[in-house]
Amino acid sequence: MLLDRVTLEDIEVNIEAKDWREAIQTSARLLLKRGAIKESYIDGMIQSVENNGPYIVIAKHIALAHTRPEFG
Repeated sequence: MLLDRVTLEDIEVNIEAKDWREAIQTSARLLLKRGAIKESYIDGMIQSVENNGPYIVIAKHIALAHTRPEFG
């Protein structure tokens, strides 16, 4: 389950980004820092939005970026 993988330490709020790519990169840095994901996972999230559109947007100002597990 998601709550088994993501902790409060993995969540940041009020982060500014110049575009959606930077938002994904910035929001993933804590997961990358603790080794929960690989750099390739960030690339996979960006590629997924490029291929499938902004399906990750779940509410105004809230998105849940993700990709296939094989991306790391």
